Amino acid sequence: MKQIRNAQGCTQQALAGQIGMLVSTIRRIESGSTMLSVGTLIEIGQVLSLPLSSESRQNIEILFPHSNKL
Repeated sequence: MKQIRNAQGCTQQALAGQIGMLVSTIRRIESGSTMLSVGTLIEIGQVLSLPLSSESRQNIEILFPHSNKL
């Protein structure tokens, strides 16, 4: 997620503001130290122009390549 966010010129603060979340929560998500809801995952995908649906596991794996919980 961090690489995609950075490639798009989006800061943690901007992403957090667009989805109504604290910057510290974005940091924890990017570091893998917190779980996120499906709703938050969808919101992040929309902000980063990676639409998520039941058929888009590849986009989820792009956002969270180290997660084996999806």
